[in-house]
Amino acid sequence: MQGYDALSIVMPRGRSPKNDMGRPKKKKPEDMTELELLQLRVKELEAENALLKKVKALVEEREARLREIGRKPSKN
Repeated sequence: MQGYDALSIVMPRGRSPKNDMGRPKKKKPEDMTELELLQLRVKELEAENALLKKVKALVEEREARLREIGRKPSKN
């Protein structure tokens, strides 16, 4: 092909999308079953619990470090 016909052919650019890559799409809450909603809630609570445990450990570590050098921990 040459001339105008050759210019009209558009080649796709970039990587081709792969359906099996990445995370699966999230369902909307109204499309979920009661079991799926409860499982999601449990996951959220477990993540929150892990975060709070980490914050508590960091605060205790900071207080121990301050006690070691002779300072009193702040009341914040």
